[in-house]
Amino acid sequence: MENKRLPNKILKKGGKTMFKKFTIALVICAMTVLLVPALPAAAAPSGNVTGKFGINAAPTVSVSLSETALTPQTSYTVTVNVADADTLEDIDELVLKLWYDSDGGTPLEGDFNSAGADAQNCAVVTWNPTDDATLAPAGTSWELTSYSAPTLTGTLGNFTFTIKIGKVATATSGSAKWQIAAVATDTANQKGFGYDSDSASMSWYGEIEVPSDAEVDWGTLAAGTQFNVGKSEAPLGKDITYISNGTYKKNVKSSATWEGTATANLNEGGTTTAAQSFALKAATTDTYSTAEIVKTTDVVIDSNGTQTTEIGADVTTMTLWIQLANSFTVATYSGTITYSISN
Repeated sequence: MENKRLPNKILKKGGKTMFKKFTIALVICAMTVLLVPALPAAAAPSGNVTGKFGINAAPTVSVSLSETALTPQTSYTVTVNVADADTLEDIDELVLKLWYDSDGGTPLEGDFNSAGADAQNCAVVTWNPTDDATLAPAGTSWELTSYSAPTLTGTLGNFTFTIKIGKVATATSGSAKWQIAAVATDTANQKGFGYDSDSASMSWYGEIEVPSDAEVDWGTLAAGTQFNVGKSEAPLGKDITYISNGTYKKNVKSSATWEGTATANLNEGGTTTAAQSFALKAATTDTYSTAEIVKTTDVVIDSNGTQTTEIGADVTTMTLWIQLANSFTVATYSGTITYSISN
């Protein structure tokens, strides 16, 4: 900044002459120009991607069994119709179940889910495109005898499963039924449930296993031998096995005549007054008081049998008693004693 003097200025005031000095300050401003370098553009704080999704169609299922009355150890074919708009290649698994329902009615998917493989009460067939089809419970008399699958490139097709019913599949009575239903599961874990609306009954089944070498031998007896006296009692000495899907009875009968060098005749009334006549009594115990007179037709010797497993129930004590007429030809006689099971 620089100060310069200006000439004095003469002023007159009230007849007096006055001088006034002026000082002028000159300010010189310097302007500085700052050069700012150019900055790069800032990074974007967000970005977009494309989102998309598709809808997987759930499968639908229907089940059909033409028969409404089933019999153990007989084969039946169940048809399962499956539809899937994404083609049947979208099906991960198909499960078919036959199960015993004590109160019948319409099966629910919850009932289906809770039914587990069991020789008495449920058979489960499982199919998938990798492992084929299998039946549980394995190692029983239930059997998947054959099956077929449709072309998987289509959107609709029939799966058929031919199943042999197990020996001890529970017999039905009253409102009880065997339900037949299936569930198809797709790759999106969507499920389709269907069932046979008629369901089915299950008939009674019984089987008996008598050892081929079983024999009752009283040895040599005296004519006139009486029941429960001396050597009249003889054990079978072998186990008899009973297999059944329900309650059952144990029965016995004898051939009407036993042959030797002469003929012995069975008296079904238990009396042996006639020459060459004999009578028999049988029991599932060794207690004479429980024995029943044996006839040429089935006689019940125990009516308390209950449903068995597939292994069956063994009776280890079978006993017979014999009575002979006083008049008998000396000989060795043999005949047939038949044990059986019935409902």
